[in-house]
Amino acid sequence: MEAIYTIVSVLIIGALVIYVYLTANRRHIAVLFIFYMVCVLAITVLLRASASDALVVFNPFKRYKVIVKSFYTRTKDDGFSGTLMSIRKTSVLLNEIVQNILLFIPFGFLLPISLKPINKLWKVLICGLAFSFFIETIQLMTHRGCFDVSDLIHNSVGAIVGFMIFHRLLNKNRADYQ
Repeated sequence: MEAIYTIVSVLIIGALVIYVYLTANRRHIAVLFIFYMVCVLAITVLLRASASDALVVFNPFKRYKVIVKSFYTRTKDDGFSGTLMSIRKTSVLLNEIVQNILLFIPFGFLLPISLKPINKLWKVLICGLAFSFFIETIQLMTHRGCFDVSDLIHNSVGAIVGFMIFHRLLNKNRADYQ
């Protein structure tokens, strides 16, 4: 169910970003950015069920190890059909990685438009990491999800991708965002 919220939110925000890009109204962009951040908090914290204990996952490569091991073992043992079975088995893990990246693409895109001083990749990366850390900490404190270092990495990658989209599409073509 969480995947549906993520996909729908990204699509809505994407449509709003296109609208804002076409209108080039900085106030609308700032409101959209705040709306986006509230949506992310809702998806990552409020819409999750509460757990009985807090969990911290410090191994950022755990998902990758499981995915690679599954592919290797299944392919070696069962050939092509084993690879297909492995894809089905690891699709939840792959889906989580992709969702975390997609969820933060609008962050990297909207932040430099909303706040003119934050117009460098390293600034967007630090802000994306800080927002992700904030979310993970709230999840840990409220027991609605776990504090996962890999989520910090994937969210940061999403923010970087969003900034690259901003830089390539808007920054080069629009003087009002310089």
